Amino acid sequence: MSTIFQNVDFVKEISTNKLFDNHNAVVTSIQIKAGGRLKEHSSPKNAFLYCASGKVGFENEFQEVIELEQGSFIEIQQLVKHSVLGIEDSILLLCR
Repeated sequence: MSTIFQNVDFVKEISTNKLFDNHNAVVTSIQIKAGGRLKEHSSPKNAFLYCASGKVGFENEFQEVIELEQGSFIEIQQLVKHSVLGIEDSILLLCR
């Protein structure tokens, strides 16, 4: 058995680990160090972003800013540009 908290060290600003991948879904663990930023990008599919620990700021192209903390989640609409800022050292799960 594995957990998303294995091998977490927050040395890098951003690190990712693909946890699950099949033809229907991909689940990725994203570690963001406090002050780290996941650059603006978009996804070709709708996605689900869950904050497993810490706190981040999610901002989309419409200047909507949503603070996610442990246990909270949002749906990311396809093709909407967005970025994520680490407010605290954080672990996120991205499902798409």
